[in-house]
Amino acid sequence: NHSRYGRMTFMNGTEFLAYFSHLPNELTVFVLSLLPLVEMRLAFPIGVYLFDLNPWLTLGITFSGSVILVAGLYWVFPPIFRWLEQHWQWFHRVLEQRLRKLALKHEKLYQRFGALFLFLFVVDPFPGTGVWTAVPLAILLGMNPRFSIPAILLGSLVSGYLAAFVTQGALFFF
Repeated sequence: NHSRYGRMTFMNGTEFLAYFSHLPNELTVFVLSLLPLVEMRLAFPIGVYLFDLNPWLTLGITFSGSVILVAGLYWVFPPIFRWLEQHWQWFHRVLEQRLRKLALKHEKLYQRFGALFLFLFVVDPFPGTGVWTAVPLAILLGMNPRFSIPAILLGSLVSGYLAAFVTQGALFFF
């Protein structure tokens, strides 16, 4: 039941979740919260509705995934970006001409309002605006991790609460 688009093969959500069928449901939700595009926003409803997990437990599991994800991405991305900049001229050019000039020109604004921007960026419910995008953005813009990491984590937590509110309703908070 795979649909074909060129040489790529896509599977539906049920087939994808079948790969995790041998794991405990809590671990499956945790692993899902680490994946790009899934993160907390989708892992939470899967945990609550598909696996019938307690909403508060699911929120804790998915937020733990976000914390580990942010730490891991902050550890992995800088060396990758340095390597790309050294070996690919176009990457170096983009960094120098666009991002670093912008960061230097508006450094005080980035340091003052950059964390707020990252928070709002992660809270945004649209695909591609989660932790997987916010961390590299903060690194490439040269934002201070002391401010960017808490902003990203807080944005992820609020995003999780919003997912909980949308899927569980107002009764979730009481």
